[in-house]
Amino acid sequence: MNIRVVGGGSLGLLLAGRLAAGGSSVELLCRTTSQAEFLRRDKLRLIEGEEAREISLSVLADEEERTEERKPDWLLVTVKQKAITPAFAQRLAAMCGPGTRVACFQNGVGHTEVLAGALGAERLFAAVTTEGARRTGPREVEHTGRGITWLGPVYPEALRHVPDGPEAGLLQRLREAGFEAAYAPRMEQLVWNKLIINAVINPLTAVLNVRNGELLERPELLEAMRALYKEAAGIAGCQGIIVSENLWEQVTGVCLRTARNQSSMLQDVLAGRETEIEAITGSLLRLGAECGFEAKSHQLLYWLVKAKSASKTIDVKI
Repeated sequence: MNIRVVGGGSLGLLLAGRLAAGGSSVELLCRTTSQAEFLRRDKLRLIEGEEAREISLSVLADEEERTEERKPDWLLVTVKQKAITPAFAQRLAAMCGPGTRVACFQNGVGHTEVLAGALGAERLFAAVTTEGARRTGPREVEHTGRGITWLGPVYPEALRHVPDGPEAGLLQRLREAGFEAAYAPRMEQLVWNKLIINAVINPLTAVLNVRNGELLERPELLEAMRALYKEAAGIAGCQGIIVSENLWEQVTGVCLRTARNQSSMLQDVLAGRETEIEAITGSLLRLGAECGFEAKSHQLLYWLVKAKSASKTIDVKI
């Protein structure tokens, strides 16, 4: 099985590194030639706890011309949601052979429709992961928290599941790489669960400049989280989505398990990068507006993250 990881960010580096170390045939497609050259020359450095190891990878750059003798069996798309444009979808389509499947690891909702238009619904799988990763350089990634990766078809009606279907091989490769991985026949609830978890945790940590665990340490912040959770669950309900019964416990559980971690949104703010506020809170607000649900708490956080991203002079560290 040939696997191509599309995107050299934190998750892409983690997946490519562990898959390669586990014996899979994997190549990493980076956005820039400079990152590809770093990885070719110095290898990928994967940090897990107190240990670090150097991993050799087959690396490509999006800017480089290439002739593909064999199409990948799987594309693992780990770029941020904002990168998924019609032009990007067409580039992915050019990488696909007749049997290629595509696993989408993005936060938020709406991007799979863009991909389906170019790739076909039968190719598309959603992947929801709770693995934690932090990129500390163009060739270096830290595995900051273990979790589980769920994989299943985006459009179940377009793909009849069989016990040894195309996803079985990928799940096996992920397990051989040391990840906990499982099949989910219907991914919609899991996608919404993660959207809500991210919408409750990430913007708060980004605005307040706190680590995930600090959200549980003050009653006021816990109440703010509850307000955000209730609004997000209300939007899901008005969209006809039934979220997990224990989703609130999942939210607080993420904060506990990743207590010392900085959320990806906080990392982006501190580094001066564009955040995923549009993919996460923006998606939620748009879905709420579709059914007339007003989410004032999320709207306020949306504006605050936008403002903080635009100016490093805003500091509301508690």
